[in-house]
Amino acid sequence: MKELILGIMRYFLEPILIDRNELSMLSFTSVRDSKYGEFEKFSATGDRLFIKKNEKDTWNIGIGTYESKTTVKYVHQLQRFYFGMFEELLRRRGDEPAPNQRNTYYLLTGKEVSVPSGLSDLPGRYQGTTQDYKEHIAYQGQLYYVTWDCWLLIRNIDYAIWRISPEFPLFEYKGRKWGLTLVGGKQIKQEDTLAAGRWLQNHFAENNLVIQGLHVV
Repeated sequence: MKELILGIMRYFLEPILIDRNELSMLSFTSVRDSKYGEFEKFSATGDRLFIKKNEKDTWNIGIGTYESKTTVKYVHQLQRFYFGMFEELLRRRGDEPAPNQRNTYYLLTGKEVSVPSGLSDLPGRYQGTTQDYKEHIAYQGQLYYVTWDCWLLIRNIDYAIWRISPEFPLFEYKGRKWGLTLVGGKQIKQEDTLAAGRWLQNHFAENNLVIQGLHVV
């Protein structure tokens, strides 16, 4: 069906005549010395193609400083010739394909938070003054990741990897005990494992994950 539609459409397409505006759209520039054509364009390898107006809306084509006997009248003819000579596509401005988008990743940092926790009872000039409780809160959206098969829990900031298993259980979810066993990371304390376990428990509950077979989905 697609081939049929394209076959019909070609009968309604009008060829585009080459003129100064079209040559500009094809990134041709004016030649200073008219002896070697009126407009020129250089390929990616530095080869020069020039074009010079002839009679009856036709244009002569030349390579380097040599003018050939080849004449063209329409843009698509010039595009074919250019590709045949240099194996490069000759596109009009605006017809270039969009560049490949590169994935961009951002490491979102955490922040320090503090709340009043009472009055200081330390001896000295700070006694009786307001005391703050301070804690570093990592960005929740990127702090932990669970692999698709619920086999590993990964902490992105201060790298650590735990295997999710019933060994050393930290909590119970839907009739099963869940624990974490450290398999990667340096200077990881028990407090880190407990914090990761609390996150995992909340992650299960907030997403209402369903247990299928041996893993959570």
